[in-house]
Amino acid sequence: MMMNKKQLTLKLSAITVSILLASCGGGGDGYYGSSSSSSGSGTGTTPVAAVKISDISLTNSDGGATSTIAASGTNASVTVTDASGKPIKDALVTFTSTGEANFGTSNGAVLTNANGIATISVTPVNSTDSGAYILTATASANEVSATVSKNITFTAANIKVALTGADSSLTSGGSTLLTAVTTDLNTGKYQNGVVVTFSAECGTFSNNNVTSSSQGNISTTYYAITSDGKLCSGEQKIIATPTSGTAGSFTANIAAATATSIAYTKTSDVVLGVKGSGTSSSGQITFTVYSSGAVLANQDVVLSLEKAPSDFSFVTSGNRATTTVKSDSSGKVTVNLYPGYKSGPVEVKAALASDSNTYALAKNVTVTTGRATQNSFSLSATKNSLHNDVDGDVAVITAMLADRLGNSVPDGTTINFVAEGGKIDGYCTTLDGKCSVQLRTQNPRPANGRITVLAYAEGDKAYQDVDSDNVYTAGVDKLLTFTDTNNDNIDDT
Repeated sequence: MMMNKKQLTLKLSAITVSILLASCGGGGDGYYGSSSSSSGSGTGTTPVAAVKISDISLTNSDGGATSTIAASGTNASVTVTDASGKPIKDALVTFTSTGEANFGTSNGAVLTNANGIATISVTPVNSTDSGAYILTATASANEVSATVSKNITFTAANIKVALTGADSSLTSGGSTLLTAVTTDLNTGKYQNGVVVTFSAECGTFSNNNVTSSSQGNISTTYYAITSDGKLCSGEQKIIATPTSGTAGSFTANIAAATATSIAYTKTSDVVLGVKGSGTSSSGQITFTVYSSGAVLANQDVVLSLEKAPSDFSFVTSGNRATTTVKSDSSGKVTVNLYPGYKSGPVEVKAALASDSNTYALAKNVTVTTGRATQNSFSLSATKNSLHNDVDGDVAVITAMLADRLGNSVPDGTTINFVAEGGKIDGYCTTLDGKCSVQLRTQNPRPANGRITVLAYAEGDKAYQDVDSDNVYTAGVDKLLTFTDTNNDNIDDT
């Protein structure tokens, strides 16, 4: 029994030794980030006592050392080590700049490689930026960090724009696709992010400010028509100008536009008073020339009077002959109108000189309103009997006026009033040939109780128009007089 106990003890000891040997495996080589070889239960990495970061070095796109950040691109590099100078792998290095810069990563951060080197590309946001700034790099490893800064200079690229067009021969109002490429004049390398402005003496663009993108490419469309609808023609030089550098150009030859239609573009009625009526002594109407819907300037238009009173003139005072005029820069033809003494409808025709079958007519023009005439002047009262023994009894007196042809006198014609007694409004102005005032009882009161109201306005005496020219001609026409001495409304002459 004793032997059996000893054997059991030996076996247990052997097992214990085996377990101890298994727990004493080989240790790490001491590099940062490896497993710890110390005894105990910890499994973390060896802490970094210090992080060192080198000065920032800059290299250009060809790998040569430089001190500037150029639009063509520059690489910035730092080396991160520990206190003993050993490279730290996978340290986080974040780059920032006081100038607006694009970095090779969206957040400006990269990790160091096995040699502790972190490299990132840097370019100015705008290729035309220039000036002195500060570039900063901050390295972090195991919650220990170090920062270094460097004074840098942004240099603007010398941009060259090469411009071409899909079609150099255009119809008036036509279009062509424009393409451009932006490069650095010094290096020949494509430049992205360059703002190019397009311009032309005549015409518009789908986008006249375009930023170059992939491989410095730019595109826009040119239209041979202005923003206000005017057509372009002849040779047009299109210029593409970068914010700095050398502009590119392209020449488009635009065929002359052809007039296709003409329209009467005076929408409201034109009502003219006869000469001497006190209304406007002239008026205007307009026509517009078009080419496929766009206004067309400098086109010959033939104007003629189709219908008009015999003393009516147009274009210039006294002219009744057919006249050729040109459309203005807005494609418009403005026609001056000059009424005479006679009334009647007016019709003006405007035809294209290039095609007499293409024309427009102005039909909403008339000469109608004349001066007030004696035998077309009447007065009426709302009541003919007033209470003379009280103050304030009122009658409305209405005056109606017409010219010698029975047409209403011009609106705004003034009629003045005089009364023998009581009080009457001094005047009124006509609307549609009539207006009204109030006659009110008060002192003075005539002894016979009768009040005469006199109304008068600027106008013509009644006459017989012997020569039918609608104007009184002494020695030819006959004045018509009316004398009523006994107030029986019968001519006593």
